[in-house]
Amino acid sequence: AEEREKISPQNIKGLVDQKRARTELYLKLRQLTDSLIYVSAGIDTAKDRAKIGLGKEVTYSQFKTMITVDTIRSGPKTAQEKGLFGRLGDALSRKKREANAAADTTVTIIRKETKLDTSLQSRNYNRLQLKNMNNYFRNLYNANTMLKRNEVVILQINNKIITEIVNLLQSYKRREIEFAANSRNDLNQNIQGTFKSIDRIVVFSIGLLLTLVVAILYNLYKIFKNEGELVNYSQKASQYASSKSRFLANMSHEIRTPLNSVIGFSEQLSKGELNDQQSEQVSAIRSSSVMLLDVVNDILDFSKYETGKVNFDKVSFKPYDAIMDVFNSIGIQATSKGIKLNKEISFPENLNYNGDSLRLKQVVMNLLSNAIKFTDTGSVTLKANVATGTKRQSVLKIQIIDTGIGIAQEDLDLIFDEFAQVYYSSTKIKQKGTGLGLAICKK
Repeated sequence: AEEREKISPQNIKGLVDQKRARTELYLKLRQLTDSLIYVSAGIDTAKDRAKIGLGKEVTYSQFKTMITVDTIRSGPKTAQEKGLFGRLGDALSRKKREANAAADTTVTIIRKETKLDTSLQSRNYNRLQLKNMNNYFRNLYNANTMLKRNEVVILQINNKIITEIVNLLQSYKRREIEFAANSRNDLNQNIQGTFKSIDRIVVFSIGLLLTLVVAILYNLYKIFKNEGELVNYSQKASQYASSKSRFLANMSHEIRTPLNSVIGFSEQLSKGELNDQQSEQVSAIRSSSVMLLDVVNDILDFSKYETGKVNFDKVSFKPYDAIMDVFNSIGIQATSKGIKLNKEISFPENLNYNGDSLRLKQVVMNLLSNAIKFTDTGSVTLKANVATGTKRQSVLKIQIIDTGIGIAQEDLDLIFDEFAQVYYSSTKIKQKGTGLGLAICKK
C-alpha cells in the first residue's frame, strides 16, 4: 500500500507543482542576476562624489611619481645544426665560441614612470567605488548562491519526478504483466469450459439426432402401415356405400311400385259411395301412401347423387313454365295450411334455357315444400329473376321467402347436411321428413 501511495499519480502531480514553483522562483532570480550582471557601467562621477558627503570641496591634487627600471640581456644567437665533422670542429674550437658569445651579449635598460593621484578626493572616491563594487559583487554572489540552490532543488525535484515516473512505469508494467497472466489463465479456463460445453452439446445433439431419426423411422413405418389400412378401409367403405346405394335404389324401386298401386286404389275408393268413417280411412291410407312415396323418392334421388349416376339433360325449355307447374302443384299444400302463396317472376314467359327442367322443378319443389312445412301462418313468396353473367351467359336466380319460425345463425351450416333436422325448443315439435330435401338441392 505504501509503494502504491508513493508512486501514485497524485504524488507525481505534487512534485510537478513543486517544480513549477521552483522554476518560477529560479526565473525571477535569474532575471535579478542578469540585471546585476548587465547593469550599466557608466556611473555619474559628479553624483557619486556628491554622495560621499565631504565637508568641503578639495581643489588641489597631489601626484606621486614612481619610476621602475628593468634590465634585459639579449642571449647568443642560435647556431645552425651541423653534421658530424662540424660538431667535432666545434668541440675543438669551444673556447673560441665562448669568447665570441660573451662578446655578443648586450644589456637593455627600460625605465617606466608612473604618476598616481594621492589627493583626498580621489582616495574617497576610490574607496566609495570599492565599497559599491564590493556590495555589487556580494549581491551577485548571494544571487548566484540562491540561483545554484534553486538549480539544485530543481534538479532534485526532476530526479524525484523521473524516479516516480520510472517507479510508476515499472509498477504499471508489473500490473500489466500480472493482468496479462491472469487474462491468459482466465482465457484458458474459459476455452476449456467452452470446449467441455461444446463436447456436451455435441454428445447431446448426437443423442437427440439419433432419437429423432428413430422416431422419424418409426413414424414413417406407422404412416405407411396406417396408409395401407386406410386404403383398405376406404375401399371397404366405398364398397359398403355402393352396396348401400344399390340396396336403397333397389328397395326404392320395389317399394314405389306397390305404393303407386295403393295410391291409385285409394283414389278410386274415394270416388265411390262411402260413409264418413270409410272416407276418413281411405283419406288416411292415401295420405300415408303419398308421404311414404315422397320418402322413397327422396331416398332414391339421394342414392343416385351419392353414386354419381344422376345425368343432367341439356334440352331447350322455358323456365317460366317449369316454375309455374311447381307453383300450381304446391298451391294445394299451402291452401290446406291456410298460407298465402305469392309469386314474383320478373323475366319473360318465352325465355328459353338449355338444361334439365326436371331437376329445376325438383329443387323448386323441395324449397317450397320446406318453406310451407315450417310456416304456420303468414305467406310464402317465390321470386325469380334473370341476371347477366360472364361469357354471354345469364343466371337464373330463385328465392323463397317465408314468414315461418326461421333458422338460427348457428344452424345455417347444418341445414344442407344429409339427414339433418333442426329441433326448435320454442315449438317443441319435431318436423316430419327425412332431412334430405335441402341436401338434394345442394347436390
